[in-house]
Amino acid sequence: GIRDSVASRGLRDEYKRQLAADAAKKFNLSQSESLNALTDLGNRIGPTGASLKDISTVYDGFNILLVLNKVNSQQAASATLQLNQALGSGRLAGEEFNAISEATPQLLDAVAVVMGKNRSELKKLAADGQISSAVLIKALKKIKEEGAKDLETAFGGAFGATRKFDAAIADFSATVGTELLPVFTPLINK
Repeated sequence: GIRDSVASRGLRDEYKRQLAADAAKKFNLSQSESLNALTDLGNRIGPTGASLKDISTVYDGFNILLVLNKVNSQQAASATLQLNQALGSGRLAGEEFNAISEATPQLLDAVAVVMGKNRSELKKLAADGQISSAVLIKALKKIKEEGAKDLETAFGGAFGATRKFDAAIADFSATVGTELLPVFTPLINK
């Protein structure tokens, strides 16, 4: 009963932490950023019956698009939120459709292929609520499979260096903050 549920949740949490660590390394992100994004995604689409594998596929596929498009961190956060909201609601429409179209138009190309439609038809299909979470997951799986080979090249130059630096600073800050907390806590509580 309860003990099995707690053990199962512990395994899921450990698996999620490992997914986050792997994703952080693959996409030059901080581990906390990766874990927070995976947790948010899981909270939104987990209740819809999505598996951890689905969550990993969505996360990887979308991050591949963000890297290939060299989307800056602010735009990436906004686009990720919009995608997560669309997946959580079960469909891509309205504001979410527009944000995805701006930041990662290739996702819409993959959606068109999955649906067997022309890209020009997608705005109307989105308005009618016909671009489902299942379609988005299939499109992101396709992107993950086809785009992974281009990641190393995309991290070349200033974009890759900036991502690595930002991730290193975030991880360093988290580690230093955790390590120094016991030192500063008594001083603050005086």
